[in-house]
Amino acid sequence: MPEKIDAHDIANRILRRENYMIAMFNKDILDLSIPFWGKKQFLTRILEWNLSMTILDYVFDKNGAVRKQFSKNAHR
Repeated sequence: MPEKIDAHDIANRILRRENYMIAMFNKDILDLSIPFWGKKQFLTRILEWNLSMTILDYVFDKNGAVRKQFSKNAHR
């Protein structure tokens, strides 16, 4: 029997990549602060695109799911 998908599941799938990017900033994995500006973050559209292409394209497969190697503790 197919699994029922509601609006919340659809929104989570659409925003999955963006949520990972936000989590990396919230957990201080990505620190884009400029030393002489203090704690202000600096993120341009080009820098955001580059981070998306380099990091998120590596983490997610072509179907938008997290690669299995990232879900295992040994590979983190």
